[in-house]
Amino acid sequence: MPDGLLLWRGDHLDGSDVDMLALPRAEEPLRVGLRAAGLRPGPGDPGHTVWSDGGRPLDVLHASAWPRHYPSLDGLVARATREGDLPRVASPEDRLLIYAADALTGRAIDKLVMRARPLVARPGAAQALREVAGEEGLELLASLIEDPEEMARRARRGRLPYTATVRLALRSDAGRSALRTRLQARVRRLAPSRSSPSRAPLVALSGMDGAGKSTAAAVITECLEQQGWTVTTQWARVGHGMGWIEPVAKAVKRLLGRRGYTGDPVAARGPTAAGQQHEADDGPITRAWVAIVAGSNARNLWRASAPRRSGTAVVSDRWVADALVDLRLRYGSQPLAEAITRLASPRPDLAILLEVDAATAARRKPEDQAPEVLAGMERHYADVATRLELVIIDATAPPAAVAQHLREAIDQAITGPGGP
Repeated sequence: MPDGLLLWRGDHLDGSDVDMLALPRAEEPLRVGLRAAGLRPGPGDPGHTVWSDGGRPLDVLHASAWPRHYPSLDGLVARATREGDLPRVASPEDRLLIYAADALTGRAIDKLVMRARPLVARPGAAQALREVAGEEGLELLASLIEDPEEMARRARRGRLPYTATVRLALRSDAGRSALRTRLQARVRRLAPSRSSPSRAPLVALSGMDGAGKSTAAAVITECLEQQGWTVTTQWARVGHGMGWIEPVAKAVKRLLGRRGYTGDPVAARGPTAAGQQHEADDGPITRAWVAIVAGSNARNLWRASAPRRSGTAVVSDRWVADALVDLRLRYGSQPLAEAITRLASPRPDLAILLEVDAATAARRKPEDQAPEVLAGMERHYADVATRLELVIIDATAPPAAVAQHLREAIDQAITGPGGP
């Protein structure tokens, strides 16, 4: 993948790791290739994945996380050069601007100065740096890095003081971005873990069929693995594993005088159930039965979350929101059953709704649900999302955008087992 990868901090391979930038077209083949080569992903800085097989790791920065205080990604790629079989290498001017930005974010000055010295000593380096900085609007970064020794003298306890970052933040977008990054890193170091260290996280996915829950679960699983979690994916479909109460269902049907389904057959079984017997009923027997169904659903959700007790993170395909929508579609308004579902189910660390409209769901999963059921789903999911305060992600967006939103949600809500 010579055109999809870039050594953005230089071609020196003698450090503790190898810094690599993966452009969008290279991210998936790189992931597959590294796994095939025996490397495993691990947690890194936000937007980074660290791959290792026990030797020198590869620190891969994803293009979607390219910092705003660096030179533009398009400019960086256009100015990059290649020698031999290595991936392309960022130009000396871009690397100098990156080192200056890194100094503003609080990275250790000694290492940055060591990397910058040979670059500024090249003939014509100062003029070339000023030209690239002018193209990028990063003149203030150029003025900071053009004299590495002066930058080193300004350091306090091995880092550029906050006052220097603040001064540039008052004068440039790059300075403001660098200051924001530095403060965020400071908060991550000082804040307590958002996930209990004694219990692995639970991430719940909800949405209509065709919303992309399985794909989203794979993205979230990878994110959690990068944070250091062992992860399992659970399927918590409503009504699954209820064979133990089948005799109760038969007794309820006899009491109601029904030969078919207790709930709406089309909502329960799909379009092929149209025409089968169903009579509207909201009497005490039906309400009691639906409460039993709700309790069984909550029991299934507890079972799905059980691996957390042994330190395994859980990503669940379907959760409380899906159970509530399904109850409404099958049985109408059932306040007692909905209360049982909400209160008796485990509380996830992050609950996400992948939102799609009925037309999109029908196009992605044709003949899976009747049109009237899909329309009801769209309406009920919108209501349930508000009541449960779910994180809503537009699942009709391009897959790369959806994946990025998922990564951001995980980064904001979940931390690795060792804390931030």
